[in-house]
Amino acid sequence: MWHWQLPRHAPSISKKLVLTETYGNANLAVEQSKNMNEPENNSPASSASPQPAFKFQPVKFVHEKGSQFRTYHAAGVWGVANAESEIHLNFYTEYPRLATGVINEVNPADGTYTGEFQMEGVTDPNYYVVVRDFQCGIVMSIESAIRVRAVLDGFIKTAQKMLADRKAPAEQKK
Repeated sequence: MWHWQLPRHAPSISKKLVLTETYGNANLAVEQSKNMNEPENNSPASSASPQPAFKFQPVKFVHEKGSQFRTYHAAGVWGVANAESEIHLNFYTEYPRLATGVINEVNPADGTYTGEFQMEGVTDPNYYVVVRDFQCGIVMSIESAIRVRAVLDGFIKTAQKMLADRKAPAEQKK
């Protein structure tokens, strides 16, 4: 559901509209100067007559990926609220520590591979090491975070329903 509203603080000559969407689309200022200057009726305006009604057009959003756009897998997130009351989230992926090197054993007599190898830099005698490879950081306002949460809540419900629908036929066969 879309809601159109003029900003309360905008002067009467403002040519911007604020567009909000129920599921958290960011507030957008949309220039409608072409249509806002064209009255719905084409009769000439006289100084004594009231202002003609403005004609608004639907808004079309064109989605494009910027040159720096990347897709990352996120196994988790680490975050903090900063001093400006913004939420800073750092998304990461996790995996066991990679070997820094692998030594393949060879038979000294004929140089054939023995099938034995030794990995370097993997083990820590005190811990099982997991690397958290931080992929990107996102900083957002509280309002943006609320909208992101609403979008995630919707996707979580949809994904849970899809998962339950897939499990249902398997449960019926038992």
